[in-house]
Amino acid sequence: MFRQTCDIKNKICARKHWHYFFAKVGMPSSVVQSMRYNPDTHTLRIRYVSGIVYEYKNVPEEVFAAMKAAGSKGRFLNQHIKGHYDFVKVPTAHP
Repeated sequence: MFRQTCDIKNKICARKHWHYFFAKVGMPSSVVQSMRYNPDTHTLRIRYVSGIVYEYKNVPEEVFAAMKAAGSKGRFLNQHIKGHYDFVKVPTAHP
């Protein structure tokens, strides 16, 4: 899925390539509300049920695929993401 962002003043548009995976599409989790992955930058963005958003850097696409398939997203996150990849907290605006 592509998301297009535009700077109207300068008439510049950029398309960002993100794979989306939302709770509404079969993600029962008491920890993870939604997640999406950018294969171009290997960035995994996680929105927690609390509303806080983190981006985990240099996550291989195979790890994202394994997380999508995991029975427990929170357990997978704790065992395979946290402490294994650098991260930044994202100011809350969009997941």
